[in-house]
Amino acid sequence: YESYLPSLLSTLNFVDDTNPLYITEGNPDLRRVMTHNASLGYRANLNKHQQTISLSLDYSKKLHPITSLTRFNTQTGVYRTKSVHVHSGDRLAFRSNYTQAFKEYWEFTNRLSFSYSRDYNYLLQTEEMSSPILNRRNSCRLEESPRFSYRGDAVKVSIGGHIAIDYYDNDAFESVTERTINYGADVSAEYRWRSFTLGTDFRMRGYDGFVVSELIRIIPLWNVYGQYKFLRNKATLEIGFSDILNKDKG
Repeated sequence: YESYLPSLLSTLNFVDDTNPLYITEGNPDLRRVMTHNASLGYRANLNKHQQTISLSLDYSKKLHPITSLTRFNTQTGVYRTKSVHVHSGDRLAFRSNYTQAFKEYWEFTNRLSFSYSRDYNYLLQTEEMSSPILNRRNSCRLEESPRFSYRGDAVKVSIGGHIAIDYYDNDAFESVTERTINYGADVSAEYRWRSFTLGTDFRMRGYDGFVVSELIRIIPLWNVYGQYKFLRNKATLEIGFSDILNKDKG
């Protein structure tokens, strides 16, 4: 259980028109915001099978959450905003981690998570609206990250992937849902010989479902580096090249 009070200034009955185009109001009706949390967890180390499993389930509910209510006058260009309470929101999250070792050098890991949340906010109100519109936003996220790795005395190799799917539903907009995906894969390798270390990593990441078409693309990233330790490992000289393919342009 957690609770906090809104800022003292926001609870005063005042109008700040220092900036005549952006007016802020206080709200004496603001109350304490409270959050109830509950969680369950499980962890097992199965040494005989060289496995580790961990599971967790978390739930939280926020009472009297605070958001901003903003009114915009299209004739004068003036914004007028104040903090107000909205309906209670909640969040549910599940996470799992699995590790499987093979003999001495090989290992497989996988992280899986799912979350659901519901919250409320007001849309921008104009003089054409008789009353503000309260939007209920439901969002879900599914994420998974598998990885397979080898760790030897001189060589380390890792290959893995990642995918995250986000889904949003806003009830203030008819038939409007949003679904975005970001995904990627990577491979890295490192070799050590005496005081020298050479390494490289190559990653591919992609995006889908965004309104802006420039964001829907696949970006390859390739980095290399070298390292030399001397003075009995008290000093290190490093050199590296990032984004050799020059594809990461923001």
